[in-house]
Amino acid sequence: MYYGAPIRAAGELLGVLSVNLPAGAPPTPEERDMIETLVGQAAVAMRNARLFAQSEARRRAAKSLAEISRDLAQALDPEILAQQIVDGARDLLQSQGAILLRFDSDLSEFATTATAGNTPAADMESPVALAVHNVAARAIRERRPVGVQDFLVDALLALPSDWGSHAESITDRALLAVPLTVQGG
Repeated sequence: MYYGAPIRAAGELLGVLSVNLPAGAPPTPEERDMIETLVGQAAVAMRNARLFAQSEARRRAAKSLAEISRDLAQALDPEILAQQIVDGARDLLQSQGAILLRFDSDLSEFATTATAGNTPAADMESPVALAVHNVAARAIRERRPVGVQDFLVDALLALPSDWGSHAESITDRALLAVPLTVQGG
């Protein structure tokens, strides 16, 4: 016989405790009470674990931001500063890679300034470069962060249809572009 008890905390379903009992032997009222007690304790433990994980993530993010801010305030060399920006962004977001593009308004194109980690977009021949540049252009145009879940299927990117297997072999296809602007600019 199967007996299932939902594990809930603050009205949210966190899971189900499933108990398989001998055939034809439903749980006694005492067994049900024990299962419900166990489910209640599991709900508290699961909720506490989630809250702790969220708290730790916020703490790590705050620590990373403080370190990045300190490093950026000390950097005077533009190349070192650019590298610290991409390293910090990659660490903060725990991403596979980060790239800092400089927009050359005279030539109306992007130039790679710094990269960190695995960044296929740094290879200008890569199909990823076009996607990154399109998202970056949109972020600059809209003067706000722009994110896409999957650059292969995002209708607003207007990417070539002939990318083929190379682009499809890329598993990390989410992109986030944040325009870096001078205050008042």
